[in-house]
Amino acid sequence: MLLCASGIQAAVSVSPASIKITTEQPSTTLITYQITEPATPPSVASSSQGFFQVMMPAGPLTLETVQTTVSEKMSSSGPATATVTETLTIPLSVIKRALELGKTSLRYTRTFNVTAGTVVFNINLTSPGAVEPLNISRIRLYFENKRAEITVKRKAPGLKAFADINFTGKGLLKGYWQVDDRIIANVSKNLVYGKSLVIATPDMPSLPTFSEGTHIVKFVIQQPEQGIPLPKALYYVTPDLTAQVATIDLSEPFDAAALDRTPQTFRWSSTKPLAAYLVEFMEEEEGSAFFSAYTTQTEYTLPVAALKHYFTSPQPYFWRVKGFDQQNNVAGESIIRSFRLLTE
Repeated sequence: MLLCASGIQAAVSVSPASIKITTEQPSTTLITYQITEPATPPSVASSSQGFFQVMMPAGPLTLETVQTTVSEKMSSSGPATATVTETLTIPLSVIKRALELGKTSLRYTRTFNVTAGTVVFNINLTSPGAVEPLNISRIRLYFENKRAEITVKRKAPGLKAFADINFTGKGLLKGYWQVDDRIIANVSKNLVYGKSLVIATPDMPSLPTFSEGTHIVKFVIQQPEQGIPLPKALYYVTPDLTAQVATIDLSEPFDAAALDRTPQTFRWSSTKPLAAYLVEFMEEEEGSAFFSAYTTQTEYTLPVAALKHYFTSPQPYFWRVKGFDQQNNVAGESIIRSFRLLTE
């Protein structure tokens, strides 16, 4: 470590500092480097190589070199900082070589182009018979076409998504399926030693296909905590050009209304009875909905949680309502109105 005149240290740290992996298969994990350089920093923090090593009496012995550059732009104001991420795969050949040398741990080192540039990431090896906590190493999402994208017709029945999950160890897997920020199914499974499993979205409710446009599917893991990025899958519902729709009249609030930051009720009426309604809220008049809700009533009250987490800006918001018949056909549409929420 070096100190600059202001007393701020130059440093490179890694998170997590260490992991445990099984000795029977390769493992992948996401690691994050936090870099601080107070004195004459480079414009980009970078490292061109990584080294898998074991400690021997004569010093570190390199088992394999990773010829991959990781980098990130340094902040322009002092002290300059950067956060660099790396998806690291520990090959089975490296694990076996460490075991042949009688080692139960190895380390991964990188040197960045800053003053205190070297950082060490520790890897502890566990035997197949040891009690190893559950670790998710990879997730892949796809549909029945084996791809992460698919186009379907409106009202298409039985659309399903699949999560191909690679894991080590054993423990409780908890998570949920999410479509456009709405949870459609919770998942809880006890996993024992293995390599992979496939989890599918439920038959009921299946992925919704009665709303036209692009929809985002995610499988969110709550337990165990893991650092790998969560993938997403996209499906596009084609519009029904022949659908006959009724007029939905928006009644409250009036257009361009200024509302208090308290639960607000949005009301409307339809020229014919409809089975359900979709209330959509947008940040731009012709933009995509960032928050929506289904109801069978002709009104909807924004809950406190939604106001707190989604409606945080004093800028104007826009809203509209779509109606559906018993067969989930789009059977009614409204115009778009605006409103804004007063600051506290």
